[in-house]
Amino acid sequence: MNYLVPSNICRLSQIKAVSSRLNIWDGQNLRNHRFQYKYISSGREILSRRRREANVTSLAHIHIPYNALGDYNNGIHEEKSILVCGDGDLSFGAYMSNGIKENRPDVKLVASVLESASQHNEVYQDSERNIETIINNGHEVIFELDATEISKCLADNNIKSKVPFDRIQFNFPHWRGKSNNRKNRELVRKFLSSASSQDVLSSHGQIHLGLISHQAGMGSQNKSEWKCSWKPAAYAGEHDLLLSHVYNFQPGYKLSAYQWRDRPFHLEKKAQMLIFDNKWNGNVANESESASLPMPLSKDIQMYSFFTLFVKLPKEFEMVESRDDDETQYNRHGNDCDLWSGDQVLDNDFISSVIRDHIPTGIRAENRLFRVVLEVAPTECPGISNVSNTGPVGYEYKVAEYHVKLFGDGRPISYELANECKKAVEDVVQTRTVGTRRGGWPASHVFPSTVQYGAGW
Repeated sequence: MNYLVPSNICRLSQIKAVSSRLNIWDGQNLRNHRFQYKYISSGREILSRRRREANVTSLAHIHIPYNALGDYNNGIHEEKSILVCGDGDLSFGAYMSNGIKENRPDVKLVASVLESASQHNEVYQDSERNIETIINNGHEVIFELDATEISKCLADNNIKSKVPFDRIQFNFPHWRGKSNNRKNRELVRKFLSSASSQDVLSSHGQIHLGLISHQAGMGSQNKSEWKCSWKPAAYAGEHDLLLSHVYNFQPGYKLSAYQWRDRPFHLEKKAQMLIFDNKWNGNVANESESASLPMPLSKDIQMYSFFTLFVKLPKEFEMVESRDDDETQYNRHGNDCDLWSGDQVLDNDFISSVIRDHIPTGIRAENRLFRVVLEVAPTECPGISNVSNTGPVGYEYKVAEYHVKLFGDGRPISYELANECKKAVEDVVQTRTVGTRRGGWPASHVFPSTVQYGAGW
């Protein structure tokens, strides 16, 4: 039964009191109190939701400031070249060139903008001064560089000799018009695709992306908040980029180019700098390579995908009733090894070890036995006389339902990779049990670890 409960009830003691009295409360009585309502499935769900929210670790607790002149490669690869995209009036490039000259003279900087030289000089009053500062410090300025087509633009400007870069940075990307999440997401997605190209970013290079906190979405507490963000970490995973650091970003330079005009914009909310690593380079790392990396990542910034795994429990009398049936079962699975026992199927640690053995290095799995359900074999089995993959027609059987989360602990997790892992686990379950229910829902899209997803967690 579903109930209506006042949404302003927030203390745990109040929730418990409401839960105990749900059987005598009804929606009409609550409406008479002129409360704002919240539709939920039961009083128990309120308690479960509050406990989950209490366990969420928010990124708001991370106060480490970002230093644009710092080297965040953890000593694995020394940073030698930096490309800055979409630099507005080039004030960030001027700021960086002064700092590099004093602190890191071996680093080469290339600052770029989308406008032509004449357009830039016409729009921004500090254009000439910033360009002069960058060039006098021994660095370079590129005009008409589209951040979504970096390789092509670099070739057109005849500076391919300076690539690949060790860092590609884009602070506060925004499409040309008013705020539009769909178009801004597309801009971020295309930038990450372009910047992660092997002929642009070095094998141990990094991408630094500055965004307002709600645009970054890494502190999202639920799916709604995440869906309203620009989802940069999810798009990065599609291009084998691993989110390795998130820092508070307080710009020390003039913020300009609001809606493509020489108009400063103010950060009314906290900004974050997201750093993506290119260490995996599209390949599954081996154990020795994994050991050399600074892993595991902080769980606060790991992305994850969720899926449901179904494992059929054996029926003891069927296993001993006929040896011929057993042989048929083994032949159907193409495996002559012993099948898992019921105790193994219901052992969460055992299933956890199976999952770990069939997912790539750098992916961390968490699983829980959610429930055991009773199902009935379908009455019609196309192509099979009177026996289905799960048993004779009308045959009742039990299925263990596991909820599985895959975290990008040391390599990026993506929707595609999550489904590959799901299939690999289901394949081994299919060979070592009397069947598993396939099909249905695929793995979920990826979410930040701060988002609580899936019942029973």
